[in-house]
Amino acid sequence: MYLRQRRGSLEEVQNADAVYLHGGSTNKLLKILREFPTFSQITQGKTVAGSSAGAYAIAKYGASHSEDAMREGLGLAPLRVVCHYESSELPPAPGAVALLESTATELELVLLRDFEWKVFEF
Repeated sequence: MYLRQRRGSLEEVQNADAVYLHGGSTNKLLKILREFPTFSQITQGKTVAGSSAGAYAIAKYGASHSEDAMREGLGLAPLRVVCHYESSELPPAPGAVALLESTATELELVLLRDFEWKVFEF
């Protein structure tokens, strides 16, 4: 499915059993996904997976890698996520991690090192 290129349709997501959101630019991915306001509703009850930017898009909150800030994702998973934690190549901004640690503490904080993954059921 190619929502980002506008060739795909939400019907493809609706008919899918699973949806995968890959890595890349979190800001670009969120901008595109937010152009489809029913995306969150359509993915309910489905397996939804994401890596890096995709994980940030799925989560309620995620760390920024370029500034000491956090992003608000789609909230499909009620989590705070830090991808590439302790990475030597693509570390999150230290202030972003600190901000996530003190924000929405009722949500689980998931620290994912490079190539780590976790499964959650909601």
